[in-house]
Amino acid sequence: MAIVYRNRRTDAASVVQEVEQTGRRALAICADVSIDAEVLRAFEVVDRTFGRLAGLVNNAATNGGPARVADVSREQLEVTMATNLIGPFLCCREAVRRMSTALQGRVGRSSIYPVLQRV
Repeated sequence: MAIVYRNRRTDAASVVQEVEQTGRRALAICADVSIDAEVLRAFEVVDRTFGRLAGLVNNAATNGGPARVADVSREQLEVTMATNLIGPFLCCREAVRRMSTALQGRVGRSSIYPVLQRV
């Protein structure tokens, strides 16, 4: 299992440790899913480490921080949309490129709160 995180390294390491205590392999990868090159790098690490991708859970999300609508900047909107919309799409795209229904693959797409980067 690969856990992709952006800035909560300790939390990601804790999840990896919990998974490994069940006897399964796990790996934490630091990447920002809103950046295409980082998504590609994360999937390449998964490819090298685990081989065939079996599933995907998108869980990255941000709300840009608390603010009144009248005070939300364009930059806050762009960061929110890049993380909550573009990032999950990029991850789904890479998962689809690697998975085949003939191999029992499946792609999960959540709501606006897209486990690839929640920690």
